[in-house]
Amino acid sequence: MNFRQLLLLLFTLSILLAGCSATRADISLYPVEIVNESSHDICSVKFYHSSSYHTYAKNLLKAKWLRTENIQPHQTRELFVPAGLYDIRIKTCDGYVWGQDSFSVPEEKSWTITDDSLFIPVR
Repeated sequence: MNFRQLLLLLFTLSILLAGCSATRADISLYPVEIVNESSHDICSVKFYHSSSYHTYAKNLLKAKWLRTENIQPHQTRELFVPAGLYDIRIKTCDGYVWGQDSFSVPEEKSWTITDDSLFIPVR
C-alpha cells in the first residue's frame, strides 16, 4: 500500500466514524423520574417498546453507562430514554412489582411508586 492509498483509507475511515457519532448524537433522550414513596428498595426499572415488547434496556438501574444504585425509599431518580411508546416494569429488591402499559415519552415524565401500588406477581 502506497502513501496515497493509506491517506485515502484514513480519510474514508474518519468519514465513517464521524457518521457513526453523528447518528448517535441525533437520538434525543428525555428525562423520566421514578419517585419511590414506598418502603421498599427499587432494584430494577425496565422499559419495553409497547408495539414489539422488545426491551429498551434490560435494567436501567444496572446499565453500564448509567451505573446507578438502587432507588431507596423516599428517593427520586431521573433516568433518560428516547421518545416512544413504552410499557414500564419496576421491581423491588424483595420481589414486589409495579407496572404501567402504553405510556408515551416525553409526554409522561414521572411515576410515583407507593406501597399501595406494588403487588406480588402470581407465579
